Amino acid sequence: MRTAPGLRAEPLCPPNPLWASNGIVAGPDGRLWIAQFLGGTVSAFDPATGGLETVLGPDGPLTAPDDLVFGADGELFVVDLPAGWCGAGHPAGP
Repeated sequence: MRTAPGLRAEPLCPPNPLWASNGIVAGPDGRLWIAQFLGGTVSAFDPATGGLETVLGPDGPLTAPDDLVFGADGELFVVDLPAGWCGAGHPAGP
């Protein structure tokens, strides 16, 4: 990696399995749901176990999910800006 004279660059943290995590919301199942814009996926992170599950994508309707929210009844809404797509559905439990 090239830097300006007098500067240095070094990693401060290990690689991360998430790709441009734009949106994150606490789900009704206790997991943190994450919209990964560059990964083209929605994942669910379980803080109790440290497990990360891909719930939607990358082979589904998503191209670059930007944000997500749960409705009062547990329905998940996902916005995918580049595709001009907004989807909704009830996800399966953990």
